Amino acid sequence: MSPENRILPADILHAVLALPQPAASCDAGEPLERARKAMSSRKTSATRNRFIAYRYDGDGQGRDMCDKVQLGLTSGTLPFHDICKKLDADLQLIELGHGIPTPEDNARAAAFGMMAAEEDTGLLIVTGFGARPANPKSTSDFFESTMPDTAALFGAIVSAARAGVPVIAEGLKAYEAALALFSMRPDLCRTLFICGVPKSIEDARFSIFADDKADHPLYAAAALATLFTELQHHKAA
Repeated sequence: MSPENRILPADILHAVLALPQPAASCDAGEPLERARKAMSSRKTSATRNRFIAYRYDGDGQGRDMCDKVQLGLTSGTLPFHDICKKLDADLQLIELGHGIPTPEDNARAAAFGMMAAEEDTGLLIVTGFGARPANPKSTSDFFESTMPDTAALFGAIVSAARAGVPVIAEGLKAYEAALALFSMRPDLCRTLFICGVPKSIEDARFSIFADDKADHPLYAAAALATLFTELQHHKAA
Protein backbone atom coordinates (compact mmCIF):
# COMPACT_ATOMS: atom_id res chain seq x y z
CA MET A 1 0.00 0.00 0.00
CA SER A 2 1.41 3.35 -0.99
CA PRO A 3 0.99 6.63 0.93
CA GLU A 4 -2.42 8.25 1.40
CA ASN A 5 -4.16 4.84 1.20
CA ARG A 6 -3.60 4.70 -2.54
CA ILE A 7 -3.40 1.32 -4.23
CA LEU A 8 -1.21 1.23 -7.30
CA PRO A 9 -0.83 -1.47 -9.95
CA ALA A 10 2.66 -2.09 -8.56
CA ASP A 11 1.09 -2.91 -5.18
CA ILE A 12 -1.15 -5.53 -6.77
CA LEU A 13 1.69 -7.00 -8.80
CA HIS A 14 3.87 -7.24 -5.71
CA ALA A 15 1.09 -8.91 -3.71
CA VAL A 16 0.36 -11.44 -6.46
CA LEU A 17 3.99 -12.31 -7.10
CA ALA A 18 4.62 -12.74 -3.37
CA LEU A 19 1.89 -15.34 -2.87
CA PRO A 20 3.11 -18.86 -2.08
CA GLN A 21 2.72 -21.48 -4.77
CA PRO A 22 -0.52 -23.43 -4.31
CA ALA A 23 -0.63 -27.19 -4.17
CA ALA A 24 -0.63 -28.88 -7.58
CA SER A 25 -3.84 -30.79 -6.88
CA CYS A 26 -5.56 -30.54 -10.27
CA ASP A 27 -2.95 -29.82 -12.92
CA ALA A 28 -3.65 -32.80 -15.15
CA GLY A 29 -6.67 -34.19 -16.96
CA GLU A 30 -9.67 -32.92 -18.86
CA PRO A 31 -11.64 -29.97 -17.42
CA LEU A 32 -14.21 -32.22 -15.72
CA GLU A 33 -11.49 -34.31 -14.09
CA ARG A 34 -9.77 -31.14 -12.92
CA ALA A 35 -13.06 -29.92 -11.51
CA ARG A 36 -13.56 -33.17 -9.61
CA LYS A 37 -10.08 -32.90 -8.12
CA ALA A 38 -10.54 -29.23 -7.23
CA MET A 39 -13.86 -29.85 -5.48
CA SER A 40 -12.45 -32.84 -3.60
CA SER A 41 -9.37 -31.01 -2.34
CA ARG A 42 -11.24 -28.24 -0.51
CA LYS A 43 -11.10 -27.84 3.24
CA THR A 44 -14.02 -29.51 5.02
CA SER A 45 -15.16 -26.08 6.26
CA ALA A 46 -15.17 -24.64 2.72
CA THR A 47 -18.66 -25.47 1.52
CA ARG A 48 -20.43 -22.19 0.66
CA ASN A 49 -21.18 -21.34 -2.97
CA ARG A 50 -20.70 -17.64 -3.59
CA PHE A 51 -21.87 -15.79 -6.73
CA ILE A 52 -20.59 -12.28 -7.48
CA ALA A 53 -21.38 -10.04 -10.45
CA TYR A 54 -19.15 -6.97 -10.79
CA ARG A 55 -20.46 -4.02 -12.78
CA TYR A 56 -18.57 -1.02 -14.12
CA ASP A 57 -19.85 1.24 -16.89
CA GLY A 58 -17.53 2.88 -19.35
CA ASP A 59 -18.38 6.14 -21.10
CA GLY A 60 -19.72 4.44 -24.22
CA GLN A 61 -23.02 2.83 -25.16
CA GLY A 62 -24.89 0.09 -23.39
CA ARG A 63 -25.87 1.44 -19.98
CA ASP A 64 -29.60 0.99 -20.64
CA MET A 65 -29.10 -2.67 -21.49
CA CYS A 66 -26.88 -3.14 -18.44
CA ASP A 67 -29.58 -1.57 -16.26
CA LYS A 68 -31.99 -4.23 -17.53
CA VAL A 69 -29.41 -6.93 -16.80
CA GLN A 70 -28.99 -5.60 -13.29
CA LEU A 71 -32.74 -5.46 -12.77
CA GLY A 72 -32.93 -9.11 -13.76
CA LEU A 73 -30.15 -10.06 -11.36
CA THR A 74 -31.85 -8.29 -8.47
CA SER A 75 -35.39 -9.43 -9.30
CA GLY A 76 -35.02 -12.89 -7.82
CA THR A 77 -37.32 -14.28 -10.52
CA LEU A 78 -34.97 -15.71 -13.17
CA PRO A 79 -34.28 -19.43 -13.71
CA PHE A 80 -30.79 -18.47 -12.53
CA HIS A 81 -32.21 -17.61 -9.12
CA ASP A 82 -33.83 -21.04 -8.88
CA ILE A 83 -30.40 -22.58 -9.39
CA CYS A 84 -28.94 -20.35 -6.68
CA LYS A 85 -31.63 -21.51 -4.26
CA LYS A 86 -30.93 -25.16 -5.02
CA LEU A 87 -27.23 -24.52 -4.43
CA ASP A 88 -28.00 -22.57 -1.24
CA ALA A 89 -25.74 -19.88 -2.69
CA ASP A 90 -24.91 -16.34 -1.71
CA LEU A 91 -25.50 -13.84 -4.53
CA GLN A 92 -23.98 -10.37 -4.62
CA LEU A 93 -24.04 -7.59 -7.20
CA ILE A 94 -21.18 -5.13 -6.73
CA GLU A 95 -21.28 -1.79 -8.55
CA LEU A 96 -17.79 -0.41 -9.01
CA GLY A 97 -18.67 2.93 -10.60
CA HIS A 98 -18.58 4.45 -14.07
CA GLY A 99 -16.54 6.67 -16.34
CA ILE A 100 -13.03 6.45 -17.75
CA PRO A 101 -10.98 4.50 -15.20
CA THR A 102 -7.38 5.15 -14.27
CA PRO A 103 -4.83 2.41 -13.58
CA GLU A 104 -5.32 3.18 -9.89
CA ASP A 105 -9.08 2.57 -10.25
CA ASN A 106 -8.28 -0.82 -11.75
CA ALA A 107 -5.77 -1.60 -9.00
CA ARG A 108 -8.38 -0.79 -6.33
CA ALA A 109 -10.91 -3.03 -8.09
CA ALA A 110 -8.37 -5.85 -8.23
CA ALA A 111 -7.68 -5.43 -4.50
CA PHE A 112 -11.41 -5.55 -3.85
CA GLY A 113 -11.73 -8.73 -5.92
CA MET A 114 -8.91 -10.30 -3.91
CA MET A 115 -11.25 -10.33 -0.91
CA ALA A 116 -13.96 -12.32 -2.74
CA ALA A 117 -13.27 -15.76 -1.26
CA GLU A 118 -14.41 -15.72 2.36
CA GLU A 119 -13.54 -18.19 5.12
CA ASP A 120 -16.32 -20.66 4.29
CA THR A 121 -16.30 -20.20 0.50
CA GLY A 122 -16.02 -23.56 -1.23
CA LEU A 123 -16.83 -22.48 -4.77
CA LEU A 124 -16.53 -18.95 -6.12
CA ILE A 125 -18.57 -17.99 -9.20
CA VAL A 126 -17.89 -14.58 -10.77
CA THR A 127 -18.63 -12.47 -13.81
CA GLY A 128 -18.34 -8.86 -14.90
CA PHE A 129 -20.50 -6.64 -17.06
CA GLY A 130 -21.04 -3.00 -17.90
CA ALA A 131 -21.32 -0.45 -20.69
CA ARG A 132 -18.29 -0.47 -22.95
CA PRO A 133 -15.82 2.40 -23.14
CA ALA A 134 -16.22 4.85 -26.02
CA ASN A 135 -12.50 4.69 -26.85
CA PRO A 136 -10.94 1.43 -25.62
CA LYS A 137 -7.26 1.74 -24.82
CA SER A 138 -4.88 -0.41 -26.82
CA THR A 139 -1.89 -1.35 -24.70
CA SER A 140 -0.36 -4.52 -23.35
CA ASP A 141 -0.43 -3.11 -19.81
CA PHE A 142 -3.42 -4.81 -18.13
CA PHE A 143 -4.04 -2.13 -15.51
CA GLU A 144 -3.77 0.63 -18.10
CA SER A 145 -6.12 -0.88 -20.67
CA THR A 146 -8.70 -2.90 -18.74
CA MET A 147 -11.89 -1.90 -16.90
CA PRO A 148 -12.52 -2.22 -13.15
CA ASP A 149 -15.00 -5.11 -13.49
CA THR A 150 -12.35 -7.10 -15.34
CA ALA A 151 -9.72 -6.10 -12.78
CA ALA A 152 -12.06 -7.29 -10.02
CA LEU A 153 -12.33 -10.66 -11.80
CA PHE A 154 -8.54 -10.82 -11.86
CA GLY A 155 -8.53 -10.28 -8.11
CA ALA A 156 -11.30 -12.82 -7.53
CA ILE A 157 -9.32 -15.51 -9.36
CA VAL A 158 -6.35 -14.71 -7.14
CA SER A 159 -8.52 -14.87 -4.02
CA ALA A 160 -9.77 -18.34 -4.93
CA ALA A 161 -6.25 -19.60 -5.60
CA ARG A 162 -5.08 -18.21 -2.28
CA ALA A 163 -7.99 -19.91 -0.50
CA GLY A 164 -7.42 -23.18 -2.35
CA VAL A 165 -10.93 -23.33 -3.81
CA PRO A 166 -12.16 -23.58 -7.42
CA VAL A 167 -13.41 -20.46 -9.17
CA ILE A 168 -15.81 -20.39 -12.12
CA ALA A 169 -15.26 -17.18 -14.08
CA GLU A 170 -17.77 -16.37 -16.79
CA GLY A 171 -17.43 -14.43 -20.01
CA LEU A 172 -14.83 -12.73 -22.19
CA LYS A 173 -13.90 -10.34 -19.40
CA ALA A 174 -13.01 -13.35 -17.27
CA TYR A 175 -10.86 -14.71 -20.10
CA GLU A 176 -9.08 -11.35 -20.33
CA ALA A 177 -8.43 -11.40 -16.59
CA ALA A 178 -7.19 -15.00 -16.78
CA LEU A 179 -4.73 -14.13 -19.55
CA ALA A 180 -3.32 -11.29 -17.46
CA LEU A 181 -2.91 -13.48 -14.39
CA PHE A 182 -1.43 -16.37 -16.36
CA SER A 183 1.29 -14.07 -17.72
CA MET A 184 2.34 -13.35 -14.12
CA ARG A 185 1.49 -16.48 -12.14
CA PRO A 186 0.24 -19.43 -14.19
CA ASP A 187 0.18 -21.56 -11.04
CA LEU A 188 -2.64 -19.37 -9.65
CA CYS A 189 -4.86 -20.51 -12.54
CA ARG A 190 -4.88 -24.19 -11.58
CA THR A 191 -8.32 -24.07 -9.98
CA LEU A 192 -9.78 -21.63 -12.53
CA PHE A 193 -12.62 -22.76 -14.79
CA ILE A 194 -13.78 -20.42 -17.56
CA CYS A 195 -17.28 -20.60 -19.04
CA GLY A 196 -19.66 -18.48 -21.10
CA VAL A 197 -17.16 -17.87 -23.89
CA PRO A 198 -17.48 -18.75 -27.60
CA LYS A 199 -16.46 -22.21 -28.74
CA SER A 200 -13.92 -20.56 -31.02
CA ILE A 201 -11.75 -19.96 -27.94
CA GLU A 202 -9.53 -22.99 -27.59
CA ASP A 203 -6.76 -22.40 -25.09
CA ALA A 204 -5.00 -25.38 -23.54
CA ARG A 205 -3.67 -23.20 -20.73
CA PHE A 206 -7.11 -23.08 -19.12
CA SER A 207 -10.02 -25.34 -18.27
CA ILE A 208 -12.69 -23.91 -20.58
CA PHE A 209 -16.37 -24.82 -20.84
CA ALA A 210 -17.35 -22.91 -23.99
CA ASP A 211 -20.91 -22.16 -25.06
CA ASP A 212 -22.02 -20.09 -28.04
CA LYS A 213 -25.49 -19.54 -26.58
CA ALA A 214 -25.88 -16.06 -25.11
CA ASP A 215 -27.60 -16.14 -21.71
CA HIS A 216 -28.22 -13.78 -18.84
CA PRO A 217 -24.98 -13.12 -16.91
CA LEU A 218 -24.10 -15.87 -14.43
CA TYR A 219 -26.54 -18.38 -15.92
CA ALA A 220 -23.83 -20.43 -17.65
CA ALA A 221 -21.71 -20.21 -14.51
CA ALA A 222 -24.63 -21.35 -12.34
CA ALA A 223 -25.24 -24.35 -14.58
CA LEU A 224 -21.56 -25.26 -14.35
CA ALA A 225 -21.60 -24.80 -10.57
CA THR A 226 -24.46 -27.29 -10.41
CA LEU A 227 -22.37 -29.78 -12.38
CA PHE A 228 -19.41 -29.25 -10.06
CA THR A 229 -21.60 -29.84 -7.03
CA GLU A 230 -22.95 -33.04 -8.57
CA LEU A 231 -19.38 -34.21 -9.19
CA GLN A 232 -18.64 -33.71 -5.51
CA HIS A 233 -21.81 -35.55 -4.44
CA HIS A 234 -20.97 -38.49 -6.70
CA LYS A 235 -17.51 -38.57 -5.17
CA ALA A 236 -18.98 -38.68 -1.66
CA ALA A 237 -21.42 -41.43 -2.64
